[in-house]
Amino acid sequence: MHAQIHTVTDLMTAAARALREGDQAALFELLEISANWLQPDAEAGAQHAMLEAMIEAIDNIPDRG
Repeated sequence: MHAQIHTVTDLMTAAARALREGDQAALFELLEISANWLQPDAEAGAQHAMLEAMIEAIDNIPDRG
């Protein structure tokens, strides 16, 4: 996934896809990618809060089976 995430748009699109698919591993990877970007603390904080909330949301989705 690293090669495909270059912009905030890429990050948001990948995060939405991961949430829809229930892919927490992808969201953790996005957290790592975002943490390595050179950006203002407020922007990084907002991205991390969003991604962490998505990870928590997946934890709270009842099994569909």
